[in-house]
Amino acid sequence: MPRARLQFAFLMLVLGAVLVREAQQDPLQEFDARFATLLARLHPTQLPPPPLTLVEINDDSLRQHPWPWSPLDFALFFQAASAFHPTVIATDEVFSWHQDHSAPQPKLPQYKKILRDHLLKSPKVLLGTQLGIPEDPQVVPPLQEMPLVRNVHGDTRLIPEFTAIGSQPEDDFRLSSEIGVTNVPEHKAAHRRIPLLLRYRGQVVPTLPLQLVAIHERISLDELTVELGSRIRVADRFAIPINALGEMPLDPSASLTRQSFDDLLLASSQIDSKSPSSIATENLEGRMLLLTRTDSSSRTLQTPASGKFSAGELMAAGVTTILTRSFPPERPAWSDWAIVAAAVLLAAAASHAPPRSCVTISLSALAAYCGIATLLFASTRIAMPAALPLGLMAFLVCFRPLLQAAPAPSLQTTTPASPQAADTQTQAPETKSAPEQPQPPATRSQPFTLLSSLNKALEPTPQPKLAEPSPNEAPKL
Repeated sequence: MPRARLQFAFLMLVLGAVLVREAQQDPLQEFDARFATLLARLHPTQLPPPPLTLVEINDDSLRQHPWPWSPLDFALFFQAASAFHPTVIATDEVFSWHQDHSAPQPKLPQYKKILRDHLLKSPKVLLGTQLGIPEDPQVVPPLQEMPLVRNVHGDTRLIPEFTAIGSQPEDDFRLSSEIGVTNVPEHKAAHRRIPLLLRYRGQVVPTLPLQLVAIHERISLDELTVELGSRIRVADRFAIPINALGEMPLDPSASLTRQSFDDLLLASSQIDSKSPSSIATENLEGRMLLLTRTDSSSRTLQTPASGKFSAGELMAAGVTTILTRSFPPERPAWSDWAIVAAAVLLAAAASHAPPRSCVTISLSALAAYCGIATLLFASTRIAMPAALPLGLMAFLVCFRPLLQAAPAPSLQTTTPASPQAADTQTQAPETKSAPEQPQPPATRSQPFTLLSSLNKALEPTPQPKLAEPSPNEAPKL
């Protein structure tokens, strides 16, 4: 039994080591992330909302103002937003119009001029731009001026790089405002991180969320210190955790302050007419306003909460995470091995238990683990893994009956039979009246019986002796 116990504990240790390694990749990593999201929804952060309001271009707004918008539609937004004296007015849309857009060609220059006038009247404007790659790799596009982050330490080759400008605001709008990169990776898995840094022709550029934070903190990009794989220091005030790719983890429970575009227009018109406002304006006064699409066709990014976001909503969640300092902390590496050690001790203790008791022990251990993980997340915001303990307990339940069904073979020594027993065995067939059964072929356990049989067969048979004639008897003819 001690030997079986050690073997079972060793198998549990090997399985734990494999699960610790595989948990760093999908699908186990995605399973752990969903468990962390569940904990975050059960225990949301009780923090004051940041001074950021998401102005939504939803399905109702598109019924009144069909997409794509003309410069006049965006001018209405800037005119209405300026009535609430925001600190920053931002949008992830690219202000670039071509000849085939919906605005009539004769009025398009006039609409552009109206929009540019409203941009100049706004206190601070941040417009979106998209990085891309050239259509012809052999043709190097001209280098465009971009905002840069210069204080970068680490291997920048891991940051995603782009060699061209996919789309950017026209010169009249770009020169009267600041620009922020709005590239968001598109993949099927849930977006739990958002890029804060990208590369353009070998130079590190900030994305729109980091630009908004820098404007809110009233610092320049030169006051940002980047340590790839560790953090971004914001003028020695606080630090933003990032990985080697320049991505920041998102708070799954981050709540966004939302206001529709139609409500913004209505509240602005009521202020201009000095009539009582039917819309609460505390979410608009003196805040950062981010205009983005939230209609059903624009929500293509999967979120941890089993919903979908648009690119602007994902960037707003990143800004909210930074301003509330609600970064999900990384759990220590030794915590995984502590779980494996506990499972090994449990396997050694349950190696002699019946299968039904193993099921009860495993369910009780998982229930206790969930309780401990919930309490730990509520106090420290550290999310413990879920795939590792679940896999170890499943192994305990499934493999323990197999271990009981196949006991270890015992070594038995055979003693040679006594002469009396041999005589009894040889005489036993003679007393039976039934015909003798054919003996099985000789095996390795009968070497001496076979050898004696061969010796008897090879012995010469004695010849009968002829009677010698007596000397008095005459020979017969």
